Amino acid sequence: MSKWTKRLRVTIQVILAATGIAVAIALLHTVGQETNVGPLHKSVDTMMVIVLAVFFLMGIVHALLERREKVMHYSERDNVLMNMRQRAETDALTGLLNSAAVREQISMFLKTQTRSAHHTLMIIDLDNFKDINDTFGHFQGDKVLQVLSGKIQAVFRAEDIVGRLGGDEFIVLMKYTQESSGVMKKAAELLAALEYMMDGDGNSVTVTASIGIATWDGSGKDFDALYKQADDALYRAKTAGKGCFRHFDNAAFSDASVRNECSALCESSVSIQLKALIDNIDGGIALLELGDAVRSIYLSRNFVRLMELSYDRILAADNKILTLLATEDFERIECALRNGADAGNTVEDVFKLQLSNENVRWFHLCAVSIDYKQSAYPVVLAILTDVTTLKQTELLYERDKKHLEMVLRVSNVITFEVDIAERALYINKEIAQHYGHDLLKISNVPESMIETGAIHPESADECRRMYNEIYSGVSEGSAIIRTKKSDDLYSPELFTYFTVRDDGGRLVKALGVAENLDGSRAAMLRVKVVEKAIKYWSEDMLLAARIDLLSGSVSVIKNQLIPDCDETACDYADLLAHLLPLLDGAQSQEKFADQFSHENLKTYLERGAMSITDEYACLDKTGERIWLNVSGSLHQIIYENSSICFMLIKDITSIKRVEQRLGTPLKRVPELFYYPYASLRDFGQALLRSSDVTPSCALILFCICNYEDILKQHGTIMTNDLVNTAIVKTVRSLQSNVIISYKGDGIIAALMTQAGSEETILELLEKTLKRFRNLAFFQYYEEELLEYKCACIITEPPAGDFDVLVDKACAALCQAPEGQPVVIRQ
Repeated sequence: MSKWTKRLRVTIQVILAATGIAVAIALLHTVGQETNVGPLHKSVDTMMVIVLAVFFLMGIVHALLERREKVMHYSERDNVLMNMRQRAETDALTGLLNSAAVREQISMFLKTQTRSAHHTLMIIDLDNFKDINDTFGHFQGDKVLQVLSGKIQAVFRAEDIVGRLGGDEFIVLMKYTQESSGVMKKAAELLAALEYMMDGDGNSVTVTASIGIATWDGSGKDFDALYKQADDALYRAKTAGKGCFRHFDNAAFSDASVRNECSALCESSVSIQLKALIDNIDGGIALLELGDAVRSIYLSRNFVRLMELSYDRILAADNKILTLLATEDFERIECALRNGADAGNTVEDVFKLQLSNENVRWFHLCAVSIDYKQSAYPVVLAILTDVTTLKQTELLYERDKKHLEMVLRVSNVITFEVDIAERALYINKEIAQHYGHDLLKISNVPESMIETGAIHPESADECRRMYNEIYSGVSEGSAIIRTKKSDDLYSPELFTYFTVRDDGGRLVKALGVAENLDGSRAAMLRVKVVEKAIKYWSEDMLLAARIDLLSGSVSVIKNQLIPDCDETACDYADLLAHLLPLLDGAQSQEKFADQFSHENLKTYLERGAMSITDEYACLDKTGERIWLNVSGSLHQIIYENSSICFMLIKDITSIKRVEQRLGTPLKRVPELFYYPYASLRDFGQALLRSSDVTPSCALILFCICNYEDILKQHGTIMTNDLVNTAIVKTVRSLQSNVIISYKGDGIIAALMTQAGSEETILELLEKTLKRFRNLAFFQYYEEELLEYKCACIITEPPAGDFDVLVDKACAALCQAPEGQPVVIRQ
């Protein structure tokens, strides 16, 4: 109670007492008087009325004060109890719910849920956190826990239940999660948020997270059962190599998440580890911006140490690094850096520097221009090495070798070296053991490896292609090849190489890296696979271009349509400006400009569409009217902040002319890159009943034999992705006069309006099936599980009912051997 309230209560009590005494005296006085009513008595009566009114008023005020005091007393007591309860439920270090409270809240919530609801439980365990405590102490470890717990809470919604189980383990219940893709994205976002690197005093520790996921689907599981499932999934994530997440119920969900989402996270983890490596290698690393002056964007710790600089001096000089290292050599080096950046050449030079201890040190500088979009000026990556102990003549003689050695040390991923003159492959002892042999030099590559079975037979052609590129001097390239490992099993690897030339421009060797693809596959890798498939297939493609939807830049892959288009300096606006005049009529031009505008492509991508397609009338060089199919294949690469569209244009004039003669137009769905089956059926029915459109036609069916097994094992989402890749390969393998559709249940239907000979069709189908099985063009690792059959019926219209023809083709499929097409003429 406040002092003011106490004083007020005492005052009211005194007034009430005085009023009571006054009332008593007045009553006694009245009783003692006779009935004579004079002015004095009237005054006494009035005074009594006033006194009684004051008495009752003060009584009411006193009662209200008593009531207010009780309410405040109980409110203060409730606040104290609430604060005590919050402190009892809150983890003191992180501010999250503690173990007991989070378990209780999740258990109570699940008990109230209906069978139709879906919720997701995640158990999060920090990888390598013990190394933080061991290296930097528990005080710093507690700070890291506070930072990471804040990141966990920021990733989830306010209604989700987030708590700390203890140590470096956390738990989250995501409420009302209907879409597995949303859970996958949330888990991937969480993995990205929890990547944390701490360094100091020459030590560096990188923390990642492993996540176990389980779904509550109304099947009666209580908290303990759900927790056990998430804990089992967490164990699988730990044993899979950490830094990833696994789902208890859905293996396809987990694998797809690792392939589609976490590969980019793995690249982010590698970049963190690479930064730690760069900061601690013997050489110094610098990013230099060549603006009005040479300014440093980034300097590794060793660069600062080697040059005896301080960060205060660097900041005071506005990062103008050459002014801090002024010697008679640096004017020459600045000129060489600018000329090298303009020409795209590697810059190498040697300079000496007088340091503060009066010692002269010699340094070797190697710099190369890089694409650094955050700067408006050219930027070079420079590697500085102390070469004081080497003679200058020796350094100049060995500079190419020194450059390669520095690349090796910085990247730490070089896995093979090809001597081009000897046609020999050199590897180290560890790599040889990885492949299950003890040879450090393999001659006559690749044929010797193919003959000994080191390369899977289905990858032999792709392996030969890569080595042919190396021997012919292609500067860089890649291939996906299935190789035999020490366990005698084959697994796919992505090989990437670049060739090296000496001062005279002579090919010397190729250096390469290998990335195992069993665990994950980055979204960018799938984009490269698509680009390579467009480049090597689709012989009838008039134009193919890769468009970066963020920057608007264009890379032309194939071009037979607009010969005056400058492929080396082209953006999307330029490409549209070249294409629009080719279209016949203002209406077609307006439709194309709207459908394939930069903003509309991004809108389709935001809606989750995989493609956009339409048909347009056009005039060829002779002025004849032709028809073009224009399609865009859309790809979103979340963790690389990139959006890609492949624009593909092919001539479909032969199909349109058949449509016009039949009077049965094919219908398009803008977001499908193939025709709906109902439209194909109507068109086929009209074609078979006509006798004057085409001398012969062919119905082709490609069937995924184990479609039902794939569906059960990997679920609908992954199965649909696998089917789509098969359809894309069919569209790109067959000619433009073939109409492609998806019948359903793993069956792709293709109607060839002008069939050739049986031998020609058989050769085409064999080539298509071979592409289905070519590992180099797999977008998903699971594609190697697919089993294919193919059947073709050639007929001459009029030939009856289209559905009857489909039934005959299905019957032929049943009799066809796997991987070998059957062609029947009726």
